[in-house]
Amino acid sequence: MRFLAIETSSPMISVALHTPDIVASKSFLDEKGGASSSEHTLPMVTTLLAEASVRLQDIDLIVYGRGPGSFTGVRIACGLAQGLALGLGKRVIGIDSTLALAEATKAAHCLVAIDARMDELYAALYARDPSCALGWREVLSPCLTGTDALPTPSHDVVGIGSGFDHPVLGPQLRQHCGAHLQSVVELAHPMAAALAGLAARWYDREVEVCTTSAADAAPLYLRNRVALTIHERTQEREQRTGHTGRASV
Repeated sequence: MRFLAIETSSPMISVALHTPDIVASKSFLDEKGGASSSEHTLPMVTTLLAEASVRLQDIDLIVYGRGPGSFTGVRIACGLAQGLALGLGKRVIGIDSTLALAEATKAAHCLVAIDARMDELYAALYARDPSCALGWREVLSPCLTGTDALPTPSHDVVGIGSGFDHPVLGPQLRQHCGAHLQSVVELAHPMAAALAGLAARWYDREVEVCTTSAADAAPLYLRNRVALTIHERTQEREQRTGHTGRASV
């Protein structure tokens, strides 16, 4: 099987090719972010395939990072995967971008924390488990949370994600995890190469359920509204923490 993977949920946009004979990838740090990511991604796909001497029509499955992450970024990856798959008459595989981060570690337990802005995180906790089709078991499914509402790890974990690099959230995460934080992988982003490897593993073990039609491709949105008023943000924080103390803003 030939897998083409696209990951644009963070400023590091990347594409990857995974075949029985080739594992190759390209990445680009998009300082501008947003819609400009789409300008770089398709040319990267073209270059990647040309260098590997693989034609686009020879790709069997399109893999995309479905988020959580940048609101615009996850739409770009999903839209590109959907467009390519529809044009080729192929199916798609959507994989959580948080899982791609976990896959980049060698950890037995991994806490993923991505800066979600507004003093919040996209967080997930995974335990490596060979009995699971993807090789990981979800201990905490991807969610939108503050550090104050994040469950405390019960095992030693490796931390990864932009939340740990944040000047405010990073120290809060380290304090929250305490002695259970074994180490932190700094300046890490979800990468298409990890997505492609995960997709190949999943396909080998659960071929009947891992793919969807291109028309059903969808990003993972954890925040229904991007813009909240100060009052609404305070209400959400109070609901998470279970108290109505006055919050400073």
